[in-house]
Amino acid sequence: MFRHWKWAAIVLAVLIATNTVTVFVTKGIVHGDSQHARPIIATGSNPLGTECLKDVVTANSVRPPGGAFELKLLYSTLCDAVWAKVARADNAGFGNRITVTVFQFSDPQGKTRQFADEFNVDSAYTMVIVRHDPTDRLCATGSVTNGSAEIKVDTPICM
Repeated sequence: MFRHWKWAAIVLAVLIATNTVTVFVTKGIVHGDSQHARPIIATGSNPLGTECLKDVVTANSVRPPGGAFELKLLYSTLCDAVWAKVARADNAGFGNRITVTVFQFSDPQGKTRQFADEFNVDSAYTMVIVRHDPTDRLCATGSVTNGSAEIKVDTPICM
């Protein structure tokens, strides 16, 4: 009889230990770590309507001489994603074009490059590039037309 009691005590102790570990692990996943889990978003995805907008910041920006527009490099820590936006300041979108590009500094024409070319608008943005390496340096360029004149940001802004 003592022999069965000993085995029962061992099984009970193991059961309590494994259940305790399970409770702490699932509690951490459901209540703690899920707030920091990266949303599912891929390079080429549209950032609008995603979790990425919850913490988006301007990582870099520039206004070319004359101030016709502003080029912004936008970054979301939550998504670890970057996209670029051009917003006209001259309200001359009708009949004119905006271009904006975001790319990896090390591979400006690579497969992760995102580009937008819009007509008759006052702002345009690219799709995202998700960083898989925290050392990735990401950059943007942009331009607007005003009639036949094109105003460009030739030197990329980077983060």
